[in-house]
Amino acid sequence: MSRSASWLYVAALLCAVLLTPDRASAHALAPIVVRTLDSTPGSLLFSVRFPTPEQAASGLAVSGCDTAPLAAALARGTTWSGTLRCEPGAARYVSFPAGTPTGVLWEDARSEHPEIVLFGDQPDDFRFLIPEQAGASPQLAGYFTQGVSHVWSGWDHLLFVACLVLLSGPWWLGSSVRRLFGVVTLFTVAHSLSLALSVAVGGLGSPGVEAAIALSVAFAAREVVVRLRARELEPDMQAARRLYWTAALFGLLHGLGFASALLELGLPKGQVPAALLLFNLGVELGQISVVSVLLALLCAVPRRGVRPAALALSYAAGSLALFWMVQRVRGG
Repeated sequence: MSRSASWLYVAALLCAVLLTPDRASAHALAPIVVRTLDSTPGSLLFSVRFPTPEQAASGLAVSGCDTAPLAAALARGTTWSGTLRCEPGAARYVSFPAGTPTGVLWEDARSEHPEIVLFGDQPDDFRFLIPEQAGASPQLAGYFTQGVSHVWSGWDHLLFVACLVLLSGPWWLGSSVRRLFGVVTLFTVAHSLSLALSVAVGGLGSPGVEAAIALSVAFAAREVVVRLRARELEPDMQAARRLYWTAALFGLLHGLGFASALLELGLPKGQVPAALLLFNLGVELGQISVVSVLLALLCAVPRRGVRPAALALSYAAGSLALFWMVQRVRGG
């Protein structure tokens, strides 16, 4: 390795460590979970779980009910379950100050078949109404927004897609753009199939799936480095065939990660196909937007700076992926 390449690797590794997200699992979705367990004219039995202590400290409010016991408990932890004393006949709106950046999942468990409503990313002063009786119809739009958010917050998925872009060849050539379209389409079809299959059977994931996803990023990053160091920007026939196989096989793997996240959210009974479709459409929109932004950024780089920029991105992606893999194996 040349001296310039060594410095490039060190700089990329340093950036990777400094920018590493705190979570070992980049596929985890963590909405605020509210469950209504029982209700009477003068009380409300429910539970709430916040994903982080910071969000729990901001608390929530339930109109017409005394939330002092809830606020005291959330000041010490991220979960609470109990009964609130409420004014008879008052409308019970659950509201969150300063918005809900991770979304809200509400489960109405007052009937034999619980209803699940997923609200996506919301603006400030978000609130929703707990009806007096069970039977609210599920609102499915939140699954679409959660699909988009999942891609944008899933660093391992983003880096893998970035490597697919770099492996498709010089993006200023028409043949490379067509190849990229085919590769991304194949990747989409593969992870859509495994996502649907995993949800249909109740989950095919395992503790090793997230580690394997990180390994897929490291593999793709290595392919980019090998290609760039050989100064082969345009893949030959054999390399292009390997690229398509990589997109298909690892797409199946990434679909299992998406399914684990979706099953963690919960799916409304009787509405599983619609919720699955909307979540998957959100994933695809998020993915297309990422590819578009990345292509625009790469086109803005002068051509003599393309190779160093792509190498830096590949080294950073590979370093992050190996770090994630070790972290997930140790944590899983």
